[in-house]
Amino acid sequence: MRVALGLGETDVVLGQHKVFLSQAAFHAMEDYLCATDVEEQKRNQMREAEVEAGLDV
Repeated sequence: MRVALGLGETDVVLGQHKVFLSQAAFHAMEDYLCATDVEEQKRNQMREAEVEAGLDV
């Protein structure tokens, strides 16, 4: 996954019980997951439509 996201060796560190991510790694992972989440895409489209219609409060 590190190579697929173009991250360096210091961006992802494996501990015994946890995985530690740099800020760049966290955002790359978050962006990847949001882009593949159909429900997230629908929510974003609804938010954008509300903003365009002036319904954002």
